[in-house]
Amino acid sequence: MTNNLKIKLHIQKILEEKGYFDLSRISSEILEFSNEENISVEDILNRIKKNEPWEYIKGKTEFLGYEFIVNRNVLIPRMETEQLVTIAKEFLEKNKEYKNIIDVGTGSGCIIISLAKI
Repeated sequence: MTNNLKIKLHIQKILEEKGYFDLSRISSEILEFSNEENISVEDILNRIKKNEPWEYIKGKTEFLGYEFIVNRNVLIPRMETEQLVTIAKEFLEKNKEYKNIIDVGTGSGCIIISLAKI
């Protein structure tokens, strides 16, 4: 077994213990991030063990194909929120009389930015 595979399996074990679902993708991201940022995998895993979300550790997340900066001061966008934006988009397309949208205090700004880009 290669060293990278052993490390990935170790990462996946910790992620699974902490309730993460997409173990393969996130373990690959952690390995890549560790190499790019010159941070040890163990330092990253220790932060995850202390319940720090992976998105906060890497400082960004994806939402509807767009990358957003996240930290402890903003909410991490959820998949359900992507569905909300899709529903809002469909509503706005059917109801052209609505021209202004307000998004106040909902976190990273991903809702309003994504709607504006759409």
